[in-house]
Amino acid sequence: MKTLTVMTPTYNRSGLLRVAYESLASQTEDDFVWMIVDDGSTDDTAEVVRSFAAEGKVDIRYIYKENGGKHTAINTALDNADTPLIALCLDSDDALVPGAVETILRVYRECGGAYDGYVYLRENRVAYIDPTLDVAPWRDAVVDGRFSGETVIVLKSEYAARHRFPVYEGERFCTEALVWLGMTEPFLWYHDPICTGEYLSDGYSKNIAKVFAANPQCYAAYNDLRLSLWKKPAKKFKYAAYYDCFAKMSGKKNYIRNSSRPFWAALAHPAGTAFRLYLKNK
Repeated sequence: MKTLTVMTPTYNRSGLLRVAYESLASQTEDDFVWMIVDDGSTDDTAEVVRSFAAEGKVDIRYIYKENGGKHTAINTALDNADTPLIALCLDSDDALVPGAVETILRVYRECGGAYDGYVYLRENRVAYIDPTLDVAPWRDAVVDGRFSGETVIVLKSEYAARHRFPVYEGERFCTEALVWLGMTEPFLWYHDPICTGEYLSDGYSKNIAKVFAANPQCYAAYNDLRLSLWKKPAKKFKYAAYYDCFAKMSGKKNYIRNSSRPFWAALAHPAGTAFRLYLKNK
């Protein structure tokens, strides 16, 4: 059995997968499985993956599922991973840097697998990291302002399986931060990037206003959680306004009374209404 699963969720990205494949094929350590979870692609993704597998350079596991969004693809990976570790995620537009797998396994083995999670950085997607950040829950590092940006998180598979993504009816996206903020166990932070990639013109980050509008239940839950965690009044007001906006958009009843911080939700109601109108016009 291999030690690491590198998971890639994909949807109609057959033309991009070769970059990720070549980065994996050139790794200095082969103690990993590349699990590709195809979220209902209608292009030639299956054929492209078969051509990669035929080359015999990478141990590939391909799983096809009905379209449900990236978060449901991650849940599928968690259900099917049979290695001690799983890396979430190598996206369709990403590539691992040379030696990345070797680094992941070395760090894991050197500490004797003492941590449930190991946080690695994405090149050019880190706004700030405290140079002294060593061992801390992802939640604490973000809430305390010690880190801002995007990561690749390597988790023990049995631990990851206990932190599945919520699935909201009719929604096709759930931000990973909603799950990461729920992880309170100490993680080991590694400061050198192991992953690189470019933002796609049709990706989530480039179309964030549409993503917000299409997935209000997820973003209501996410901002209510942020409202409960952040201490500074300016942050609380901001997240309360976001919560008000998305809870109203999702049709949530009694959302002010049922929020984690009803006072702040009521105080920020006018700002939430303004933000909802902005999104509608956007």
